[in-house]
Amino acid sequence: MVKGNQPSSSSIQTNFSLQPFSLNLLTPKPTLHLHKMATSGSGQSSVGNRSLYEAGDQRNVPVSELKERARYAEGLPTSHKNLDSKDGRSIANKLASQENKPDPSHHHNNEYDAEAEMSKQNPTKPAEQHGNAPSKGARIDAELKADDEQRLQEKGIKH
Repeated sequence: MVKGNQPSSSSIQTNFSLQPFSLNLLTPKPTLHLHKMATSGSGQSSVGNRSLYEAGDQRNVPVSELKERARYAEGLPTSHKNLDSKDGRSIANKLASQENKPDPSHHHNNEYDAEAEMSKQNPTKPAEQHGNAPSKGARIDAELKADDEQRLQEKGIKH
């Protein structure tokens, strides 16, 4: 029994036909030659999309835009800590400020250092004044100074 448009199993026909197949290896195949056209360097790349190599985003920034940018070396007044040991510019600033200061140990500078003068009189006095024990070097300096004064008194040079 066939209902509607459905074919019955007996009414299905097959339409297969066999055609002879030949393999001819001796005839040359036509080849397709593609010639490269003279284009910019962006067309020569075989990697990526051509639009990646356009010069739009690879050009130098105009000088007017460079002048408008904030300068890196200046920084903000609080951007560098003077005590930061890893901040190279702070270290450079410290060195530059020290160069401007006169050397207090130099004889031409008229700065007066009370502790230096005190240590010339008695090498152990600055440490004792601060409540510390004098260093070994200060004790040796005091002994040498006492020996020098004793020799000068023996020679009659110093009273």
